[in-house]
Amino acid sequence: MEADVEFLLIEREAQRLIAEFARASDDGRYDDLLEFFDAAATYRVGDVVLQGRHAIGKRVSVRTTPPRRGKHLYTNIIVTLHGDRVRMESDFVYIQLIEDQFVCRSIGRVIDILSQTKQGLRILDHEVVPG
Repeated sequence: MEADVEFLLIEREAQRLIAEFARASDDGRYDDLLEFFDAAATYRVGDVVLQGRHAIGKRVSVRTTPPRRGKHLYTNIIVTLHGDRVRMESDFVYIQLIEDQFVCRSIGRVIDILSQTKQGLRILDHEVVPG
């Protein structure tokens, strides 16, 4: 029973991380967004692979500045434990306001590998799989 409760707490923390990550991205709070990543994190989108917080910061700040900013919606979140790592898979929809119309700009799945730190869970590997 104790292990079940511990897993539920980790699962809830992971779900909160993705919600706060989406809010920081959507609100343009890039410094806050980068705090969710481990210093040596890897960020993968298609053929683009970035290593480290600094490289990730340069990419997200350019791609999410107004008027590009929209809303990320995450759902179907599955959390599993793998030793001292947490794997979180979530489906996403990215919606953007374009010429007074809300448009679905992207859908896909995000696969995150998380580690526990003194500050809580942090992203070690963030992979966006379109489609």
